[in-house]
Order: sequence, then C-alpha cells, then structure tokens
Amino acid sequence: MRRSRWSISRLMLAVGVVGLNLWALRVLHDRDPWLPAVTVPVGVVVEVAVYRFIRTRGKRHAFWAGFLIAGSIAVGSAGAARLFVAGTSGTYADSSIAGVCWRVWFSYFVLLWKVMENLPSAPAIIVDYIIVLVTELLVALGAGLVAMVMATCLPWVWGRGDASGASPPIPRADHETPTAPPRAGP
Repeated sequence: MRRSRWSISRLMLAVGVVGLNLWALRVLHDRDPWLPAVTVPVGVVVEVAVYRFIRTRGKRHAFWAGFLIAGSIAVGSAGAARLFVAGTSGTYADSSIAGVCWRVWFSYFVLLWKVMENLPSAPAIIVDYIIVLVTELLVALGAGLVAMVMATCLPWVWGRGDASGASPPIPRADHETPTAPPRAGP
C-alpha cells in the first residue's frame, strides 16, 4: 500500500473543513438543539464520501457518487423535516419542501412504530435517533451499490466504452483502411 504524505496545504484544508463543521454545528444547534443529532453523524459520513469520490476512479468512483447524492438527499430531508417540526405546529397543510419532508419522515416513523410495538421498550428518542441514522445510511449505501452496478453493467452511462473504463476503438471508414505501402516506380 502506498504511503500518503500530507502537505501543508492538505493540513490547512483539513483544518478549514473542521472549522466549517464546527461553525455548521453551532448554527444548527442555535436553530434547534436536536438538529445536530439528526444531521451530524451522517453528515460526517457524507464528507468522507466526498473525499473518497475525489480519490477513486472506476466502479468505486460510481459507488461514491451514488452514495454521496443519496446520502446528501437523506440528510437534507431529515434536517428539513426537523426544522419544519421545530418551526411550525407540524400541520399537514404546509406544502413547502420542509413540510413534504416532514410528512414523509413522519409517515415512515408511524409505520415503523406500528411494526415495533411488540418489541422490548427503549427510550423513544433513542429509537427515533437510531431509525433516522440507519435509514439515512441504508439509503446512501443502496444508491451507491446501484450506481456501482450501473457502472459495471451499463458502462456507457458513465461515458466509458466498457466495464474496465477503456474507450472503445474508433471504427475506420473504408477509405482509411490500412493497405500495403505503394510500390516504387517501374
């Protein structure tokens, strides 16, 4: 395995990312104290996905692309749903994006609570927290796997000629077919 070396610019970038994360954590916490609990764990995983997306190629690149897109949507929808509940009375009348996210997540919770009624009791907030995190991660993982399969089975989707990533040979026209070199004069 190749050993990576960290330059000063990479370290500065890492410090900048940590600073941005701390700022976002403070903003989220000021908005709603439970919002970081819903978004931060999977948000960190999405940041790792960005790093892996940049550093990989081929099928792995496709996996991280799908993981990143679906994970971002899952985290964003859970955060928007939490903001909607914190900011309003949580009625079904709101047709904003946050209201739609809230209705989807709320319906999902109702379904899971009906399924889990007979399980041993646990604090509701912990169960809700675990359900949200596991769901977000499973959505991201599933989309990543679908993207990886698409890159393998349908290489033209990713702009490559075959599953190995090599471009297909360019067909030649009849007048460009290689022939024997011309003979010297009579």
